[in-house]
Amino acid sequence: MPEFHIHVDASWVSPGFEELLKELGLRRLDFAREGADDGLYAPAHHLTTKLYDAEEFRRAFDTIESYVKSQQAMTGYIEGEMLPFDLTIPHRPFSSTVVVPFTVELGELASGTFRETELHVTVARDGTDPGLIRGLRAMGLFCAHIPKPSGMALVFTVQGSRCHIDLLAPALTEYLMAAGGSQNASIKEERIARWWMSSADIKRPPVVRAIHWSDSGYGRV
Repeated sequence: MPEFHIHVDASWVSPGFEELLKELGLRRLDFAREGADDGLYAPAHHLTTKLYDAEEFRRAFDTIESYVKSQQAMTGYIEGEMLPFDLTIPHRPFSSTVVVPFTVELGELASGTFRETELHVTVARDGTDPGLIRGLRAMGLFCAHIPKPSGMALVFTVQGSRCHIDLLAPALTEYLMAAGGSQNASIKEERIARWWMSSADIKRPPVVRAIHWSDSGYGRV
């Protein structure tokens, strides 16, 4: 079954707009800012929904986009995404002998442009080995903290072009499987299908400019 997401990431939303979003099924899932070391990329307001029908996704996004184009309703950006894959990572003990497969060099997006896709690695803060967290940071992924019913989740993200993410996804998945150390973990790709920004120069997370491959046996150097 296909899965689609709509995220509203904003520094400000009007009460009327938030009411519309709630009517469309979006709910608040704000990032935890206290104690989050990468809060620079975490917006103050994060509203989100999951949909499983392409036509329903298009109708919802059209309604949201029409509203924000007709009046001042938010400052930030809206993401409409399709998930090519969402893979659960089984728990196993952490192995410090597994070498990170790459490091990424990041850069800012050009004014008025948007990323093509991204990878999210989500782990439970409690129970995930610090060695795995260090490995994800060493690769250049940035982290946001999201409170969930099961506890605080750490969401490590790398964004960029489909070309770059297509290269990183298998290597990152293989690393997570081999290194172990995760708790309640998954890796997913969220590919942009629709997007809107309140201004051309709104702050967005950085994207991959270059990949530096290690000699760790992941098939690329």
